[in-house]
Amino acid sequence: MKKISVIILVILICVFSFSSCDKDVDLTVYVSQVRQNIYIGESDDYKIVVYEEKKENPFVADAFIGSIENFVIIKIESKTESVDGVSASFIIDEKEYKGDFVFNPISNKFTLEVVVDKFNEQNELEVKLYKGTEYQTISAKSMLFEGTKDYQEVLKSVSRYDKNIINKLFKGD
Repeated sequence: MKKISVIILVILICVFSFSSCDKDVDLTVYVSQVRQNIYIGESDDYKIVVYEEKKENPFVADAFIGSIENFVIIKIESKTESVDGVSASFIIDEKEYKGDFVFNPISNKFTLEVVVDKFNEQNELEVKLYKGTEYQTISAKSMLFEGTKDYQEVLKSVSRYDKNIINKLFKGD
């Protein structure tokens, strides 16, 4: 009888310990900024890097997640002259977005940030750069390659692989 009681106890301990470890923590709810895609393009005059990001807006460094919005961020470098006075436009899903580049002292680059309804679903993004009455179009190509995992898949893998560490973090151990 003692053997059966011990076996049942061991089985119950195993069942409860494995069932509590099977629950994955959803880490995506703790992400306040993530880059979805990066595009790079250049002309004789300019080099641009375009980021598609989901990020908190407005950003507050308070360890809480606020409202998340889709952004297209363009960083520009001039090969010939000042970037001051340059603006840009691009089209996603038949909707045109525009804005002016402003100097960002943190990145030391001229940057344009635009809230967009959705992200580009193509491997290229055509960006028109305007300076005065002249403009040029740069075709920026996606740097994602086939098989790239999105952040949700990666975080799910992390929470499974390091389940004990993740659970300790969220239990405060």
